[in-house]
Amino acid sequence: MTATDVLTGQLDLLTLLELESRPTAPLHFTVGHYHTDELDEAYAYRAKSEGILGVSNWSRQWNEWRTGRNVAAGSPHRTFTYGADLRCHEHWRNPNCQCLGGLLCRVYCHDCDWWSGIHDSENRAVEDMLSHCWPGWQELPLVTATMKANGGYKYKIPEDYPADWQYPGAPVRTLREPMGSRHVPGRSPWGGYDIGVINNTK
Repeated sequence: MTATDVLTGQLDLLTLLELESRPTAPLHFTVGHYHTDELDEAYAYRAKSEGILGVSNWSRQWNEWRTGRNVAAGSPHRTFTYGADLRCHEHWRNPNCQCLGGLLCRVYCHDCDWWSGIHDSENRAVEDMLSHCWPGWQELPLVTATMKANGGYKYKIPEDYPADWQYPGAPVRTLREPMGSRHVPGRSPWGGYDIGVINNTK
């Protein structure tokens, strides 16, 4: 037996041990309290065998939505959005499918080590988090924003806007048209959530 054979055997054994050590979080849907690192590990573990498309569509596991990160530098509440797809396989092909199950969301605050409740709407999960991390956000004055020609948004912040809500990670409430209601992470002037409030006056 050569040194190469011994080394190859050791590497095979290490690979086998790695595959046999299962993650802490379950490899299916759960309502248990797990850290995001544990959920990410479980998701990656299952993706090794099923591929990223297979695990994201059918595993029912919580997985991070990269479009839901809110991690402004200096923010006291860096948050991450997780989703779990409990819909059946048929709903992709049949719009009349009546099976139970939906697309669920929850938001994790890294700095509080706190999870929002589980919601069937990303906006509601975000609002749950805001009420925990940013109490009083509902009373913020409404502002308007326009899209810049080179991308991004320009906010019209009044001079009497509360000074204690102008620091890293703070949210802002903007008046929006009906098709633009999503609460967008990282888009406020301070790098926090831009909370969409629908204009009902039209």
